[in-house]
Amino acid sequence: MVATVERKTDQSGLLLRQPGRPLDELKAELKRQRDLLADMERFLAVSKKSRKTAGRLANSLAGSLQKRLRFQEDVFLQLLAAKATPEDGLDALLMQARALVSDLQAEIGKTALGLEELGAGGIMTHRSGENLRRFCFKYRRYLSVTMSILVPLAAIRFEQNELDSLAVGLAEVGEDAIP
Repeated sequence: MVATVERKTDQSGLLLRQPGRPLDELKAELKRQRDLLADMERFLAVSKKSRKTAGRLANSLAGSLQKRLRFQEDVFLQLLAAKATPEDGLDALLMQARALVSDLQAEIGKTALGLEELGAGGIMTHRSGENLRRFCFKYRRYLSVTMSILVPLAAIRFEQNELDSLAVGLAEVGEDAIP
């Protein structure tokens, strides 16, 4: 007999937070971040940039995303690093993920500033457009590695104490929606 797991979603299909299931909560969190990335990429693709969308994206980058990236670096990647073994090669992958998070955190400010200026009626300069493209490229790489390799690996390696620590970290990030 195969056990089925009920996954609760909201109207848009996003996984809802499920206390006691921190890896599912993390997957839902990463899905919301992937949706934010898709919004940024759609914004780049349209020729007429919406001031309202630019402002919303700037708020997302400067506020909740920065907090979420810090959580992923300080909690999730640290917990996973503690489960690495010398022979599994996970150290190199974690180093890449940390480098991407560090780059993203360093670029959030100038990327958000370019979007804020556009939201206030400015124009998207070549530089601000390139900043957003570069940010999106690195963000996509980070989310791809995290969602396809790191989270499944955590599902295999994490024991109850790591899951408890992950749950505490997710609770500290809070449920505030990515605008």
